[in-house]
Order: sequence, then structure tokens, then C-alpha cells
Amino acid sequence: MMRKSFFGRMGLALLLSLLASLMVMAQSGGVAATGARGSAGVVKAQGYISTDAIRPGDKFKIAVALDIVVAYHAQGHQPSAGLIATEVQFEPVAGLTIKEPTYPAPKYIKLESLGLGDEALAVHDGTIYVLADAEADSSIKPGPLEIRARYTVQACNDRVCLAPDTIELAIPVRVAAAAAAVKAANADVFAKAAAQPAFDAAASRTAAGELTQFGGSSRSSLFDKGIVTILVGVFLAGLALNLTPSPR
Repeated sequence: MMRKSFFGRMGLALLLSLLASLMVMAQSGGVAATGARGSAGVVKAQGYISTDAIRPGDKFKIAVALDIVVAYHAQGHQPSAGLIATEVQFEPVAGLTIKEPTYPAPKYIKLESLGLGDEALAVHDGTIYVLADAEADSSIKPGPLEIRARYTVQACNDRVCLAPDTIELAIPVRVAAAAAAVKAANADVFAKAAAQPAFDAAASRTAAGELTQFGGSSRSSLFDKGIVTILVGVFLAGLALNLTPSPR
């Protein structure tokens, strides 16, 4: 009897371990190591301003470049339901007025492997630039300051969406005297930003040549294609193991 109980407990422990592994795989789409690092691991940001210094009364531009790792995409500023928008927010800075940021136009893709059917997703890939116009007050004092921003992003590939992250970003700025000479800076960054198609909320998501479709396995397809059957099988195997007489 003790032997039967021992084998029954051992078998139950093994089955519970298998069940836990299956649940982890289902939740992570089979890429738990990638998902663990979150969206901050695949989307990096760098801030720029359009001049090497600013003077009282100057107008200038701010750019936040978001660099997205190959094979991943970030959600658009107006994403599909249930997904997290890419968003940049600037903290108030004494002596500066920063306007609302503008975003580039997204691409529209279908990812059937994420279980979203025919819904087209607004996404970004590669490097994108979020822009904001800014102006220095006439009373701003010379010296160093920081423009601080927070960017929120959720990255996905064609199998799984990573956890969204909100990351802080600091952009150093030098405030010069009113009579000082300043010059343009980061011209290549702002040229690339200006070349981006502008985001238009009213634009059609199914414009010709704009829609891309991906397939593949995913968390949702794992549930759809057999996770329930596997769990039922594990349960029945455990029941059979505990009902099987032990050898005498």
C-alpha cells in the first residue's frame, strides 16, 4: 500500500510539473526568454534638439528616435483595441513651452498568428521619429537644463506581444545668452524625421499596397489547436495512474 501511495504521489508530481510547463508555454507562445525582457529590451530611444543651444525667445524642435529591433514592431499611436499605444510625453520644464508631439504614419499589417483574425494592426518598425515644437521663454536663464520625457511602447513579433514598458529619457540642452551665436544641430535626424509620412487618423487602413500579412504559431493558436485536449489527457493519465494497482 505504501508503495502504491509512493508511486501515485510521484506520478502526480510529474504530471503537475508537465501541466505547469504547458501553461507557461501557452502564456509565452513558446518564447519565454524573449518575453521576459519586455518591450524595453527591443525598443531603444534617443533624444535630440535641432540647435546646439537655445537662447531666450528661440523656437526649436525636439525629436525622440525610437529604434525597434529587427523582426519586432511597436504599436501605432492609435493602436487596435487591447494593445498599448506608442506615446511620448514631455515633462514640464521651467522656461520652456513644449507642444504636443506628432507621430509618423504607421504601417497596417495582419497577424493571424496572434489570434486577431482579419483585423489590421497599426504598427511601426525600424526607426521612427516623434517630433515636438518648443519655444524658450524670454526670461530663461543661461546654463544647462534637461528636457525629460517618458515613452510608452509595446513591442510584438509575429508570435507574441511583449509586456509594455514606460521608460524615462533625458535630453541635455544648453541655454545660451541672448546675444550668443547658435547653429543647427542633428540635421540628419531632423531630415529623416521630416521625410516620414505624417500620421493621419482619418487615413484608410486598407490602402492599396499598405497591408502586410503574417502567419505562424502563437499563444492563441496553441490554445485553439489542442491545449485543452492536452490538459484533459494529463488529467486522465493521472487518474489512471492512481487507480492502477501496485505490484505485490
